[in-house]
Amino acid sequence: MVFVPGKTTYAYYSTPMGELEVGLHTRDVEKILKENSMGLILDYDLEMNHVFVSNCTINIEIRE
Repeated sequence: MVFVPGKTTYAYYSTPMGELEVGLHTRDVEKILKENSMGLILDYDLEMNHVFVSNCTINIEIRE
């Protein structure tokens, strides 16, 4: 998965039933730096085979 703000990236996901084309349109990437931790918030739209599926958010936090 590649997240580029303001762009749509595509990848192929293989399943036993065949391949799916997965599109990620990244709306925002936010980096958060704190004294003992760092974080990343990814806000994106998910599509499969050029059909919108969902608005998504991933929130990653790394602590010391």
